[in-house]
Parts: sequence; C-alpha cells; structure tokens
Amino acid sequence: MASQVSPGIRLRERDLSNAVVVGASEITAAHASTFRKGPIGKVVNISSQKELISVFGAPTDANAEDFFVASEFLGYGGRLAVVRAATGVNSASVAGGTVVVKNDDDWAAGNGAGNMLVARTPGTHGNALKIVTVDRGADQLATLTAAPAGLSVGDTVTFTGGKKAVVYGWDAGTLTASLILDDPNTRLTTADSIDTPDTGVVSGLTAVTAGGTLYETATAVATSGGSGTGLTLDLTVSAGIPEH
Repeated sequence: MASQVSPGIRLRERDLSNAVVVGASEITAAHASTFRKGPIGKVVNISSQKELISVFGAPTDANAEDFFVASEFLGYGGRLAVVRAATGVNSASVAGGTVVVKNDDDWAAGNGAGNMLVARTPGTHGNALKIVTVDRGADQLATLTAAPAGLSVGDTVTFTGGKKAVVYGWDAGTLTASLILDDPNTRLTTADSIDTPDTGVVSGLTAVTAGGTLYETATAVATSGGSGTGLTLDLTVSAGIPEH
C-alpha cells in the first residue's frame, strides 16, 4: 500500500452494496403516492418491499418514480408509514355507480351502504374482481299428502302455522318439495300443513327430512378411478383473490 510523506489526499474505493444499516428497524419515514390499490387516506405501516406490493400493488407508469423511492428505502431495512393519495377514482360495485369507499373505516361509517357489493379498495384494480355466490340449498324436504294445483319451483308457500318457504325443487312423482325456509331456525314438522297456494284442499306433511337434495341442475363431475369413499374426482378450481 502506498504511503505519503507529506499531507495529501488518498482515494480508497469500498463496495457498500451489501452494507447493513445498524438500527434500521427503528428508522421510520413517511411516504404518499398514487398507488393502484390499497386504502385511501389511511396510514399503513410497511416493513418490506413484498408487503408494499401486497398492500398497494405493483408500480405503474403513473407512479413508478414514487414507488421505487419507497421500495429502495425499504430495501435498506427501514420502516415506512405509507398513505395512498386520493386521485378521483371510484370503487367498483355491483350497481356500477360513482361510489368511493376509501378504506375500511369509511365503509364502517356507512359510505357505500346502498350497494350490495363494493370492491375493498378504489380504482380500476377492482374491475377485475369476480364474485361467486353459492346458495345454501334446501333447508328441508317435505312429502305432501296431495299436490297443490300449479305448484312449481320458485313459488312461495305458506303453512297453517304461519311459516313460509320457497319451493327450491318439486318431485311430482313422490310429492316431495325441496324447501328454503324464510326462517331456517324454525323447522317444519308433520303437524304443519300447506295453507297457500289455495287449492281447496289442505296438503298435510307425511314426512319432513333435512335438506340438501332436489337441486334443479348440477354440473356433471368426471371421475378417474376408485369407488365409494375412495372415488377420485377430476375438479378444476378457479383461483380466488383474497382481501381486495
């Protein structure tokens, strides 16, 4: 190594690309940007680059510069208090209106309550979400003593005790109706009789069992081997998108 006899300047190059900042977990900074998803106007503490993408989405052309400033800071081990700025975007909803639900607190306060379903975060990110609703099926199966005239799937039937149900399935051969009760906690018994539709004949119930069958339609599922409890089914499951 060269030495200097008189005062002067000596240049030395050091590789600091793998340097670790001591006490970085105690360093907190604040950052605001126009992210593609995430809560609006609410501080979220972020501790890693992976968490930044999970909460606020990947960078876009519109926010790449701001995003990578935050990402690089987190890359050195610091913590970041991040806020998504409002940019006039709407929340995707079933009704398709101009509702904006900024965050969970905004929803809890009643904003957007007129909509059955609203995307968790505002922006076009919510346009890609899909909703699958699965009906619970029949609550009870009731075998009647006589068939009410014109009884069909979708009809609402009232029983002499005031109980009501919607006909989910009807087997005219066995006089068995698959019923969805208005109040699933109040079950039918053989002491109940159908009062309406009014046919001039009260149809009694000769048997009442648990529901779960008499579905109107079902998609056939292919099998690839086995039998009984060892039967192998070939299923295709659509991937869901959690907590958006």
